[in-house]
Amino acid sequence: MKLVFTYPKKFVDNEVGYILGEPVNYVFKSDNDEAISYIDINLSHWDKHHNQELRKQSEIFGESYELQYINADGEFSAMVLNPTNCYVLTDGTADDNVILAIHNFKKKFDTSEYLDVYFQNYIYHYRIETGELISLGEDAHIFDRVPIVTCTANTEKHCGFKDIISLVDAYNALNSDLVNEIADFRNSYICIEGPTIEEEDLAKMKSMGIIQVPSNANVYFLTKEINDSFVQNELNNIEKKIYDLSDQVNFNENWASNTLSLALKNKLINLENRCSLKESIMEKVLKQRLRNFFYLYKRKQVSILIIGIYL
Repeated sequence: MKLVFTYPKKFVDNEVGYILGEPVNYVFKSDNDEAISYIDINLSHWDKHHNQELRKQSEIFGESYELQYINADGEFSAMVLNPTNCYVLTDGTADDNVILAIHNFKKKFDTSEYLDVYFQNYIYHYRIETGELISLGEDAHIFDRVPIVTCTANTEKHCGFKDIISLVDAYNALNSDLVNEIADFRNSYICIEGPTIEEEDLAKMKSMGIIQVPSNANVYFLTKEINDSFVQNELNNIEKKIYDLSDQVNFNENWASNTLSLALKNKLINLENRCSLKESIMEKVLKQRLRNFFYLYKRKQVSILIIGIYL
């Protein structure tokens, strides 16, 4: 039996909920209500869950990607990708601009594998068959850059729970060993004091499930003696280090009813500082999204103006 305590999942969900549990609100510094209304109309119906999933994937893989596109209704939209199905190449400058992106995917009821390669103005489509790339054509996209935005978990691009993986593995292994020690008697020995048991008798006892011994005999299992206090202290120590290294708060522990609000705030200050660093990363992602969003809006306005003049 292998027990799995999903501390990484718990901590990722806590941080994502702490940062993006409430929808992102936009404020225009020049009091342009029209721009705010346009954002709400076009983004509010999908961006809350999208932001949460984008943040969650970055915490799992170290970074995630937002692929922006125009859907079938001509609306600005986006989908979440991760390093398992997307590769992003940057120019290495201070701005770290994306110059190439490859999206690898499969279609339902289709055994073929497909690639979409994004450049500054074009998208090249390929199908992979027997290790060869077959070109399916190309399309021009409306954006003036590769429509991919990178969302990193941190500056090191490490997954959010990298520092506690070994501790979680040790915690899982120790609990699994304890459960197996209690539930599994295959490593225990039967001690029979008094009579002499032949090998044929042992096979008969096993098949019948009965042991017949004289009245003065003693039959018992020889089991390992475990210092439960030592084991429990070690489990508590590992669990505490898991919470400490991840800057999380164990809300399941019994807090005193007279705990001051300042003491509660001190428990949360490390988590708040950790989340504030990640909020700055999300702010950058959102600004890059809005840049492409208003670039599309500007193109639409120019198209409408041109049509009006022509008519």
